Amino acid sequence: MNKKTLSLVGVSATLFLSSAAPVSANPVPTFGTCLNHNGHKTQVNTGSNHGVVNVGSFDGTDTIYQSGSNVMHVCVQAQELDTKLTG
Repeated sequence: MNKKTLSLVGVSATLFLSSAAPVSANPVPTFGTCLNHNGHKTQVNTGSNHGVVNVGSFDGTDTIYQSGSNVMHVCVQAQELDTKLTG
């Protein structure tokens, strides 16, 4: 193989491997988001030391919603993030 063909194969392989394919969840999850939760509020915690696994601890508020017998949804609103977003 000459250098031109080898380069063309390398570029083509890179483009092929980096092409994005559409993805979707199957089945579509039934749980809500923090902006649009579908459960009832069970607990609100304010103050310091709200931990997020593999991220860290934050001062702020976390709210817990229950949307099923064994389904809980925790939303963390960190003061540090609010400060960065609002100035």
